[in-house]
Amino acid sequence: MKDINSLFSTVKALGLLLYAPALIALFPVIPQWIAQIFPTYSMVDPVIAIVQRGATLNDIAPHLAVLAAMIVALAAGLRVVRER
Repeated sequence: MKDINSLFSTVKALGLLLYAPALIALFPVIPQWIAQIFPTYSMVDPVIAIVQRGATLNDIAPHLAVLAAMIVALAAGLRVVRER
């Protein structure tokens, strides 16, 4: 980053990417499939499902499997980058 303002604007833009699925869930007029495009959907949707719909572990298990796969892929990617 060339200056602190660039850093803060990048952090804010990434924050919007992180919270997009939750923001879409707040507005039922927006098609809910759009939230599934974001990578953080698997993190946000189980929390929303438990709090708002009373979901059980069996209900959120597919999202947890996707989240576990994302963690393994991220760890593998970081390992490759670290070894370079």
